[in-house]
Amino acid sequence: PVSERSTHKAQGQAVSNYFRRLDLPFHIYSLRHAWAIRNIGYGFPDTTSAITMGHSVEVHIKTYQCWLEDRDMTAVFDRLMTNRPLAPSK
Repeated sequence: PVSERSTHKAQGQAVSNYFRRLDLPFHIYSLRHAWAIRNIGYGFPDTTSAITMGHSVEVHIKTYQCWLEDRDMTAVFDRLMTNRPLAPSK
């Protein structure tokens, strides 16, 4: 039986080969990494992003959060603070 892991690897290789034949100036995993980083910037929960990308939350955090820059973190913080519920006044 073919494992899910080898199936994902084969799919990734097939898409990479297709991108290479098209002579695109980037690799398929560049798109994957960009999407993962944007998910963080959009405020998607790590769990949701990890599931949609087919890996664990631990792998997601270890792999992608190291790519965030201060400006990304500031933008997420500012967005969350702008849309937060306000404390009762009395």
